[in-house]
Amino acid sequence: MIRRVGLFLGDCLVLMAMVSAGLAAHGRPVVLEDVLTVAFPFQLSWVLVVWVLGFQRTATRFRDVVRAWVVAFPLGLSLRIMLGREVPLAFALVTFVTHGLAMVLWRSVIARWLCRLR
Repeated sequence: MIRRVGLFLGDCLVLMAMVSAGLAAHGRPVVLEDVLTVAFPFQLSWVLVVWVLGFQRTATRFRDVVRAWVVAFPLGLSLRIMLGREVPLAFALVTFVTHGLAMVLWRSVIARWLCRLR
């Protein structure tokens, strides 16, 4: 249970950190409301995909993280569109690469290391 909660909280922090970096890179103020608004569709899609694929506790292997992100990302974009947000091509490409790399780094390197410490 603790491992599952730790992975979930880490996922949330990673996605919110990436959104914050994106807002700052565009000269926008980094306020919680904006961070949550941008992160929400991707966070929701990630949680759903990880749960459906059964990776709540085990998605620390590189291929599992990549597989989950490749499924969760288009779902997140779809949710973003359904919420009335635009999805420019540049946003989609940059988000896919940067958020994907961040999730792979977090889940397959850092989280795996932390899980081994226990």
